Amino acid sequence: MAGQSLIRLFFSFQGRIDRRHFWLGLVVVVLSLYLIGAILRQSFLPWQMGLLLFAPLYFSFFALAAKRYHDLGMTGWYSVIFLLPVVGWFYVVFECGFLQGGAMKNRYGPPLHGPLADRELP
Repeated sequence: MAGQSLIRLFFSFQGRIDRRHFWLGLVVVVLSLYLIGAILRQSFLPWQMGLLLFAPLYFSFFALAAKRYHDLGMTGWYSVIFLLPVVGWFYVVFECGFLQGGAMKNRYGPPLHGPLADRELP
């Protein structure tokens, strides 16, 4: 079950996640990007190999951000802001990493925590 949860965390765009899971996922993605980059710099592999190895990690970041935006009651398409040079990354990480999620059920699922976890939208 834990393996399926990790696959869902990193590769699914469905549902909601809280800030803690976003930060844990982000740390895994960033450390993986750094590790793969360091290995590729020391190897004789062509740069195209980096694209193949980095693509699933960027996909994972978009999945994490989309689920976090769902928790904020917003569409996951806001994660595309990440593609804006320099400011996009900071904006998405700030919104997803620091803003508190919704306390009520929204169209993306029930709240993750709190006394209103079972309460419906009016």
